[in-house]
Amino acid sequence: KLAVLNVLEDLEEENRVSAHYVEELEKFKLAIEGVKEGILITDPEARILFMNKGLEEITGFSAEEAQGKQPGKLWGGQMSPDFYKDLWETISHAKQTFKGEVINKHKDGALYDAELVISPVINKEGEINFYIGIQRDITEQKRIDRAKSEFISVASHQLRTPLTGMEWYIEMVLDGEVGKLNPEQKDYLQQVYTNTRRLARLI
Repeated sequence: KLAVLNVLEDLEEENRVSAHYVEELEKFKLAIEGVKEGILITDPEARILFMNKGLEEITGFSAEEAQGKQPGKLWGGQMSPDFYKDLWETISHAKQTFKGEVINKHKDGALYDAELVISPVINKEGEINFYIGIQRDITEQKRIDRAKSEFISVASHQLRTPLTGMEWYIEMVLDGEVGKLNPEQKDYLQQVYTNTRRLARLI
């Protein structure tokens, strides 16, 4: 009877601990459901255990559709094999956090740029229990960066072109190809030429 009572007490204690973990897990889920970034939890074989609403919006896949599947077979697989080999070696063998940018595919087929962070969750024995991934859609940010770069390139080219012509004509005048200059004229024109070169370097 005493042994049975001890077993029952142990079971009751385990139930209390389990209930506590379930409660903490529910709090965690509530906390990350409202996060804009996509958050993913997988098992050691990279099978999806949980994903928040943010990741559903980014990828187009629902949590129900993704459950038990691997991200690479849903929205990944767009990078080179070497990229994924490096990723897996970092998080699985080295047991370190991987950070990088990837191209993923939305459920509707559209490609998007994402910033990715994946970290292994390691137990006391040094084994990996889970992987936690955070994904942020940076497609619009990348588009704006490209637009800024293109604008700067075009603007600088448009500004350099007339300056090059000005330098050429000033050199001709300074060399006396269109008539002799008096010292004062030459000095003024030399200052114009120097400032033109300075402006070209600045552009």
